[in-house]
Amino acid sequence: MPDIYQFIKYDSETSIESLKTKCESGAIICFDLEDSIFNWIDETKGPVLKQNYRKWLNIILRKLNAGAIPLKIGIRLNSFDSGEQQLDLESIPEGTKIHTFLVPKVETAFDIDSLAERLQAKNLNISEIIPIIESGKGLNNLERIVSCKNPVLKMGFGHCDYNLSIGAFPFFHQDSTEYWKWVNRIVSVLTSHNCTFINSAYLNLSDSAFFQSMLAHLQFLCQGNFGQFTLSHQQTLLCNTFSKQPESIAEIGRNRLDLSINKEMLLSLKSTFEAENKGQGFSMTSDTKTLISPQEYISAKQHLASWKENTIHFTFVGGCFPVQSDILFEDVFHRILAKKAEDNLNVNFNVNIIRYEKFSNCLQKIANYHEHRPINYLVFHIRPEPYLRIIKLYYKYLNSGNKLHGSLNLPFLGILNPEKYDLLSVGRRNGYAARKSRSGLYDALINCNYMLGYLIGNHYYAKYKYLSLVKDVIEYCNNQKIKVIILGPAIRSETFFEAILSKKLEKFMSESLKNADANYIFGLGKQQDKGKKYFQENGIHATELYHTLIANRVYDAIGEEETGQHIHNVPCD
Repeated sequence: MPDIYQFIKYDSETSIESLKTKCESGAIICFDLEDSIFNWIDETKGPVLKQNYRKWLNIILRKLNAGAIPLKIGIRLNSFDSGEQQLDLESIPEGTKIHTFLVPKVETAFDIDSLAERLQAKNLNISEIIPIIESGKGLNNLERIVSCKNPVLKMGFGHCDYNLSIGAFPFFHQDSTEYWKWVNRIVSVLTSHNCTFINSAYLNLSDSAFFQSMLAHLQFLCQGNFGQFTLSHQQTLLCNTFSKQPESIAEIGRNRLDLSINKEMLLSLKSTFEAENKGQGFSMTSDTKTLISPQEYISAKQHLASWKENTIHFTFVGGCFPVQSDILFEDVFHRILAKKAEDNLNVNFNVNIIRYEKFSNCLQKIANYHEHRPINYLVFHIRPEPYLRIIKLYYKYLNSGNKLHGSLNLPFLGILNPEKYDLLSVGRRNGYAARKSRSGLYDALINCNYMLGYLIGNHYYAKYKYLSLVKDVIEYCNNQKIKVIILGPAIRSETFFEAILSKKLEKFMSESLKNADANYIFGLGKQQDKGKKYFQENGIHATELYHTLIANRVYDAIGEEETGQHIHNVPCD
């Protein structure tokens, strides 16, 4: 059973008996002094609300002290930088037994060490201090935080503040792979320190089935060592009775491919939050019983305040690169590109991603999207993977029944299963990037498979079929008045022969498209910088440095088009 931390509502009428009942679930009942007791619509009323809640909490704690009632109590303080944390501590009677202090927006080890010193001075009986990571800075400093002077045995995650800190909208919640990339990064650090991960609260209070699947994925990810923040008695009961088998990310997470924002979306969330709010904290939708966080409300208002007159609609057509499983959303190339364009070109920058594995249906995917949505710039990514799959003599694939099969690749005889079964529709949808250990013999067999396919001429079919697709995309874009950019392939180097074939593909494409009516950007190739690690050890997955490189190159092309001036390598923040 996971460790459970249930946030409860409280006021001047809260009785000790009601608290005893809540504690029977085994959860640590948590009193909030932070975001849920603030008036986000009329912020002038916020300080008075906080003052009232501190007074009510003080009364409750004094009653517990007087009766020597041993309840497991948790308190979420305000952050160190807010100026409110010291007032929170002053409202807690000296000598009180507090099981858990939850510390939000922790970004440095100092945040925890300084709090521990002040708590010790108040002579409080404390079992644990749990920092909560709620910003990119906190995540980047996680190793230092978990190694601070005062032992950190548990670490929480607050995804609403995290979304706000990176400027996301709409927010990424637990049904998105973007959310789980953050969690995976945190857990990977905590595991080596034997530190328990406490998962962020799930805001859809009526979706018990997904809540259980979320717990099942945490079981898979954390090997049973995890906790959960809950927002209702029902969620706490689901934690207590949890017995599902572990589930992989593919069972619950989906990539968000359309990242566009429009003014109507922003105004809709703002008006819904204000209409459903009761004067403090979260709002709840009347139809789905889903909480709208004040952080997403703030994000909507910030986006409205910075809304520009002009919008660039950007579509990227490629593979897994824009949704790479081990690169955080804020570090992926299109996020870096969007921020640079918005900061330097004074535009809104909307991103849409179209993924393709097969040549045969790629253009239709583009046309289908453009039939309903605008495209100003389209980047078509030439990828080694579909080219390499066709070159292989022997190809293993998942059929429509998700069964593993194998067949010869003989494209000139019409036997071509890489073009028959789309990897995006069967199997391998999502997953955390990792490479299993392989023997030298296994790599030699892969190289041999490529060489045999190469010798019978599969590479001719693959490269000319690919070139035909690229030219069709360029023609379509030109006819539709879409500015098209061709992004050349990276050099895939998982095996020796893959690197050779990838280089041949880049040379063939760059030379064949010299006179095409499109801007060609090298994926690495001739502009490779010596000594920089653009790819991970597996030779397949890009590093954050490569994402930044591609963001810079694409920005240069768009910036020159928009301004009519030569722009080169505007640095990323």
